[in-house]
Amino acid sequence: MSKMDVGKMQEAMAMRVKYRVNPSSPKRRVGLRSMGVHMLNRGPAEIYPNGTDVKTLGVSLVASCLDLAEADHNGIVVEEIPADVRASSAVAGHFMDPHTGKQYEGIGRYNLAMCLGSNYLQTCYNNCDIHGVIYGTLSHSHLLLFLLCAMTGAKWDIVDDAGSPKFPCGQDGRLDRSAVADRDGVFAYILNAGIDVEVLSYKIYIEAPTACMLISDAMNNAQGVALQRTELQALAALTAEVGTRTELNLASRVSFQAVKDALRSQLDTLVDEPEFVEMFDFVLGLGADKNTYLPGFLMYCSKFVSSKHRRLRIQTCAILNRLKAGPLSKIALAKRCLRLKPVGIMCPTPEGALEKVGADDFCALEEALHFFHQDCKAAVAALPEDEMVKLLGNVDCAAAEAFVKSLGKQNGARKAVAEATVKYWEKLKEGPHAVKPAINKYFPTYASVQAKQKEASAVAEKKHLAEPCLIVRDQSSGDAFNNAETRRETVNTFERIRLPWLAWAQSEPAAQLDELKAAEAAALCVLQLLHRQSCSAEPPLDVLWDPKENTTVVVTTDRVDAFKLYLAPCIPKTMKLRSDSEHPERIKITVNAKQQGAKLWTRDLFLHPEWQGPADEKVEGLHAVACEHRPWQWTGEETMHPHWALRRLTKEKLAVKVPGGHFNLRQENKEFSVVSVGSIGAEYLTVDAGLCALSTTVQLPILTNPLPIGTGVELLWEASSAPKKAARGLQTWKDDEKVKQADAKALKNKKAKVDVTKPEGGAAMEV
Repeated sequence: MSKMDVGKMQEAMAMRVKYRVNPSSPKRRVGLRSMGVHMLNRGPAEIYPNGTDVKTLGVSLVASCLDLAEADHNGIVVEEIPADVRASSAVAGHFMDPHTGKQYEGIGRYNLAMCLGSNYLQTCYNNCDIHGVIYGTLSHSHLLLFLLCAMTGAKWDIVDDAGSPKFPCGQDGRLDRSAVADRDGVFAYILNAGIDVEVLSYKIYIEAPTACMLISDAMNNAQGVALQRTELQALAALTAEVGTRTELNLASRVSFQAVKDALRSQLDTLVDEPEFVEMFDFVLGLGADKNTYLPGFLMYCSKFVSSKHRRLRIQTCAILNRLKAGPLSKIALAKRCLRLKPVGIMCPTPEGALEKVGADDFCALEEALHFFHQDCKAAVAALPEDEMVKLLGNVDCAAAEAFVKSLGKQNGARKAVAEATVKYWEKLKEGPHAVKPAINKYFPTYASVQAKQKEASAVAEKKHLAEPCLIVRDQSSGDAFNNAETRRETVNTFERIRLPWLAWAQSEPAAQLDELKAAEAAALCVLQLLHRQSCSAEPPLDVLWDPKENTTVVVTTDRVDAFKLYLAPCIPKTMKLRSDSEHPERIKITVNAKQQGAKLWTRDLFLHPEWQGPADEKVEGLHAVACEHRPWQWTGEETMHPHWALRRLTKEKLAVKVPGGHFNLRQENKEFSVVSVGSIGAEYLTVDAGLCALSTTVQLPILTNPLPIGTGVELLWEASSAPKKAARGLQTWKDDEKVKQADAKALKNKKAKVDVTKPEGGAAMEV
């Protein structure tokens, strides 16, 4: 355990001792119906135990039986704020939550709202029982929810391989309380009597704002079951922390360092990640909790995303920040990321192509989303909260998916987005709150909400650094009340600094900067010249394909006198030169540069073989077709200089491949000059004024015939013997084991069938 964790646990224990309701007897057994998950359990209110995680824990517990001592160990709850305290501190008839600054809803109502709509948790609380919830848990929260599910008969639909309901569910797919109690006496006892917990005073919630989260984290660490801080938890904590430091509808400045320091106890080293600043900027740009964008996204994640199966990469915020998209579009793209197939448990980030999409193109997505979130607001709000979150989540994901897939297509994004979302509008267009916009050929006409261009609200001088600023928007239009603070660079002409350019220009490194590129340019200029000349000549040669040897051969078509044949190593296709090479068939070129007779520098460059013949389309039934009549397929990739088609053999290979044959070609270095001449009338130059000349010579080895060659003779060129390869190092059993494992893995992959089922905990396109 790290020193930070030890210090956190000591501080948490001090808070527990200070705020115990009964210091002499801090623990008591509390009934399950009297408890709910506390609002600050492991983070802000938006992070609530996921139903899938609760189900996983429950199935594990009923399979192994529950340990009473474990269930009663380190259970901690906080009292509900009494009614008289709320009444004495009421503002305009409502008690304001000291953490959020909003109307306090109570532990029971909070749990009802968070469980409503969950496939597995929706039976845990109801409107009649929430008034009896007088304690909020800081530990054992997943256990509490599972016990409540068992008590209320939640519909978990646990089935066997044949699809039939199995323990602990009955025939209707609901958890069978009697079956669980009969099988395990500890379950029966806890369902009736509750669990043993340490009770802390409600004053801790009011007087020590971070103590509840501190205790919750410390207890999970102590029990060895601490959940890893996820990106969504960090996003929720940032949203809440920035919200408490800013005022509504004001361009409030926020200190990044102060926020990091405040969240370090909750998020540990996550605040030191390089991308954390991007998440901070993401929260500022979407108005933190002053707008509904982030709270709505976190509510969606809490209800429908299990962090054990799907997590959002922190780099997602950085990519979304760079997009020229509106706030609704960014949230929709984030929801879409959570629905894409994860790698392990990490979901993909938005496509890089989105960064090239302009603001005008993003309007199609923003307008469609604005139609549902604002124009249809009354109809959406009339739905139960869980249905509302589900509907908007499906709309956002469908619209974002259609928008991404429409990129680059002629029909454009507007039609694709409308066609993907119109079915959800069909669900809302009826009823007293329905919005019925005009309809054209493809989709409802969405009101334009393109944000107006605004000048920066605050421009600081260079001596004042630009500070982070919360961007608050008008929800009805999407327009921002303010923009991020920027600063304009100013130049003080009296503070100019002289740079040592002349010392650099006269230095040896500066003089050598262009040598390699100049040498390459000169060599390529010569090679291009030779290529042009060879294309206009008709040498007495023919290039043939030898199917027996599976190689090209070059033969003469007429007698060739001595030194009348020259073959240059042209590379017109790749035009690539290398400054170093170990290729066995490399060709070396030497480039020398001179000025006024003095040698400046020498560079060695290397060519590699370049050969690409045409494709040969075989014609059925025509086997005896002359070469010139074969249906060659020209692709434009061909490059067939005879130099690279020659057989290059060693003496040993010559005796085997061409018995009685001999080498009839050899390399001769030819020198070509590339000269730059010009007249400059300037008086001050880094070279002498007047006539300037730079001479570059390119020494290129070209193949020629030192003796006459008759007709129909194959041209052969001697290659140096390849060096012997060094013996491999000694092998051990570990090397053999690696080979076995690789072979077994390859065999397994070959036999395995592709699994196209939905991953556990994954969400389909519709929740």
